Amino acid sequence: MNTKVHKIGNSLSVYIPKKFAEKTGLLKGTPVFLRSIGRKIIIEPQSKKETLHDLLKNVTPLNIRPLIDFGPDVGREIIS
Repeated sequence: MNTKVHKIGNSLSVYIPKKFAEKTGLLKGTPVFLRSIGRKIIIEPQSKKETLHDLLKNVTPLNIRPLIDFGPDVGREIIS
C-alpha cells in the first residue's frame, strides 16, 4: 500500500491506514518504538517500558561517539 509523508510542525508523519492499524493492534495513543535499518523505518508497538539493558542492545561500534574533553574538573565536580 502506498501513502505519503506529511509535515506537522517541524516533524514528519505518515498516516497508518485503518486496515494496518487493526491488523497490528495499534490504537490512538499506543506507544511505539521507532528504529531504522539502512533506509527502512521499523515501527513496533511498545509492549513494555524499555530497560537500560534493552537500550544497550542497540549500541554498536558504529554508533558510539568519541569522548569529549571539557577540561579539568572545577568546583563541586572535584572528587577527592
